[in-house]
Amino acid sequence: MKFRNKRIVSLFLSLALVLGIMMGAAPAAFAEEIAKVTVDIVSFNDFHGNVKDLGKDIGMAKMIGYSKKLLEQNPNTVFVSAGDLYQGTAISNLTYGAPVSAMMKAMGVVASAVGNHELDWGAEHMKGWAEDGGFDFLATNIVDKKLVSQ
Repeated sequence: MKFRNKRIVSLFLSLALVLGIMMGAAPAAFAEEIAKVTVDIVSFNDFHGNVKDLGKDIGMAKMIGYSKKLLEQNPNTVFVSAGDLYQGTAISNLTYGAPVSAMMKAMGVVASAVGNHELDWGAEHMKGWAEDGGFDFLATNIVDKKLVSQ
């Protein structure tokens, strides 16, 4: 995941550099056009493995459908999660969250915070979820005590 994080940071820095150069040399009309670009950031959390639509829980199909609809409305839409995605229903629990990772990939989620329930089955599952779902986990408040000298 470290390599992937470096790629993302490099991508954003390169994009900022290119935009900075373009803005400095661009005519006023072009600069106005760039200023009109809208980027929507859509965040969700506490999905808790709700694969099926159960009324109060919208399920995977609707989550994917809504994400596709939002992308149609604005192709500059970015999907992120605030965590607590995997644990909570029998189908998700029995498969250690495999359907949730498939949903994350279908939605094009780019990053997720680590919620407390991501650790319910052990942190070792997170690497596979991120790889299968095509996203990165982000956290600044988690410490591996084995790596910290005492």
